[in-house]
Amino acid sequence: MTFCYFLLRKIKILYLIQTMTFEEIPIRMLQLGVDREWIVKQCDYAPGTLAAILAPKGNLKHKTDKALRRIWEALDREAERQMKPAPQEFRNTFIIRPTADEFTNWNQASLAEGLTVEQWALTTLDRAAKEHYSKRISLVAAEEPSLYKTNSQS
Repeated sequence: MTFCYFLLRKIKILYLIQTMTFEEIPIRMLQLGVDREWIVKQCDYAPGTLAAILAPKGNLKHKTDKALRRIWEALDREAERQMKPAPQEFRNTFIIRPTADEFTNWNQASLAEGLTVEQWALTTLDRAAKEHYSKRISLVAAEEPSLYKTNSQS
């Protein structure tokens, strides 16, 4: 498994070297929201070296496959980091898209209680869930206890 991953990673790196160019690095930086300082830290370059690498007519001795691979690997790691799942507090989030009339009604109800729409929706849902749960408990308590007799008492 490890060897296969290593081999696939090597193939990916070779593919990147063959398809990616130094001119595309600034575009990728913008897409990921990183700046030159970030790349300097990630790739352990001096700011002047990175400037020479990214300069359109920079010194060709700095524009090596190794430099391209180093920068693209750092950008790939950042892209993977940004793709990780959201923190736990956002995993139970859901979106409700009400109609304009529904939202107007919800907004009026929330204002009447002095709450935001979000606070009103949460309290209303909690209240409804508690009422439903309490009805289930009362139904269980109202059942005939004789229904629970075992066959051994016969």
